[in-house]
Amino acid sequence: MNFDKRFVHDNCGCLKPALGMVFNVLKAEDITPENTDIYVIGDRATDVQTALNINGIGVLIPFENEPGEEEKARKLEDQAHIQISVDLLKAAEWIIGRKRSRPA
Repeated sequence: MNFDKRFVHDNCGCLKPALGMVFNVLKAEDITPENTDIYVIGDRATDVQTALNINGIGVLIPFENEPGEEEKARKLEDQAHIQISVDLLKAAEWIIGRKRSRPA
């Protein structure tokens, strides 16, 4: 089943790659983008673009039912760092390893 954008009226900017969803989470947690690292994990290039739009890190987990998403995400690599992982566990391990290797 595919998502049909024709039936969505988005006045909140919540559809990716817009940042409404990210800002809602930050507000709920009383966090600002300046005082946290933002990672967006998803199975589409729009997830990666969402991360790039807020100066975060995009992590793509390609989904076999969405052909072409890995190529779309790779085209974004020249804008900022993205990571392509095989599954959620590998994505989480990469994020934890990255956080551990950075100075406090």
